[in-house]
Amino acid sequence: MVLGVLASQQPYNAYGVKLEYTAGNLELNAAYYGRRLDDTEYAIDEVAADHAWEAGFETTLGEISCRFYHYHISGRRSLTGAVIEHTYNRVYLALYIDWWQWNKALSDRYDRRSSIGGTFYLVPTFGKFALPIRAEYVDQGGSGIYLEHPAATRIYAATVSPTYHYSKVSYLRVESSYVHARKGFADKDGEPKDRRIYLAAEVGFLF
Repeated sequence: MVLGVLASQQPYNAYGVKLEYTAGNLELNAAYYGRRLDDTEYAIDEVAADHAWEAGFETTLGEISCRFYHYHISGRRSLTGAVIEHTYNRVYLALYIDWWQWNKALSDRYDRRSSIGGTFYLVPTFGKFALPIRAEYVDQGGSGIYLEHPAATRIYAATVSPTYHYSKVSYLRVESSYVHARKGFADKDGEPKDRRIYLAAEVGFLF
């Protein structure tokens, strides 16, 4: 499935331990991760990161949920982000903001050290049917954090994912995404192109 431009760079698949503490409507968390399940992920010169850590907190302001987090990959880069969520009359709204930054020791390899991106979610629900809509924008400049091609300084994406929940624990989803990044992709002949369209279908079961 297409996870989204920002989600494709989110940390995942690593062994570790996480601690959480809750006081009222404030939840604090911290975690440490050892070797990643995918050794090639975030590898530099074929050398994988040996450990990572993260810390963050979540709270509510009225009916709005707010989450802030910082994720640090040893000797590689760090991710700082925020999520604001709210549901109003069966319509889910969310805004994600991510800021990636290369480690100082690696910054001379790139034209820019950091990249910032944002995603807006709009998910109206009609009984068992939902229509998630996602709009994404990434200003990566010459950082190459999302796409390595130097011309792909800005990335735009729009996604629609009609979803039918045919029971409380199962669903069917069809997803269509349009992504634009200057010379960020290649056609069947290997020539650079600016856009790509993704189509996917998924049957899921919740446990």
